[in-house]
Amino acid sequence: MTVDVDQILDGIFLPDEDGQRASFRSGARRFAYYTSADTAIKIIKNGEIWPRNATVMNDFLEIEHGHRCITCCGREA
Repeated sequence: MTVDVDQILDGIFLPDEDGQRASFRSGARRFAYYTSADTAIKIIKNGEIWPRNATVMNDFLEIEHGHRCITCCGREA
């Protein structure tokens, strides 16, 4: 019998992660990502989003809002 340590740690430290991701995947919750057309094409082409470093952002409240959206488990933030 093998033990999946990553799965055990996820259950301890990220118990609601699957449910939160499911609400975004189903379309019940959405992210907004403001960017240039060139960067949007790269996101679509590569299937990746690289958020910027929050310490250099002008409006840190976007980070707080995003965090609230995720931690509210689908409830309105």
